Amino acid sequence: MPENSWWRVPNEARPRAKRDPMIVAVVLAAGAARRFGSQKLLHPIDGVPLVRTSVERVIATGPERTIVVVGHDAGGVRAALAGLDVTVVENHEPERGMSSSLREGLVVVPSNALAVLVALGDQPLDHDEIIPALV
Repeated sequence: MPENSWWRVPNEARPRAKRDPMIVAVVLAAGAARRFGSQKLLHPIDGVPLVRTSVERVIATGPERTIVVVGHDAGGVRAALAGLDVTVVENHEPERGMSSSLREGLVVVPSNALAVLVALGDQPLDHDEIIPALV
């Protein structure tokens, strides 16, 4: 196998040194959901908050680290994510838009990250096929 093709090896078979490049997911979950009328991220889908389902599906695709950026109703969103292996970062100015949340998330991405996958906390798509195809 050529030396530069390590990223083609499945995660479980890939040896990891402490500073090997990694893939990091940043989930944007700071919006106010003004058009929805209430905090959409906390809206239950099959009894589970929308944001939790979204983040669980991102985690299931295997990024080495998952960062979730919260903003509006940060406490409620944090509570919805309780017990998940994520780093939660707060955007104190979410009214400045999605790019401000992206900036907050990127600040904590490790310097050895090979790639950053950006996902939205209000889109619990079936990431099992989409994300691996991207990375």
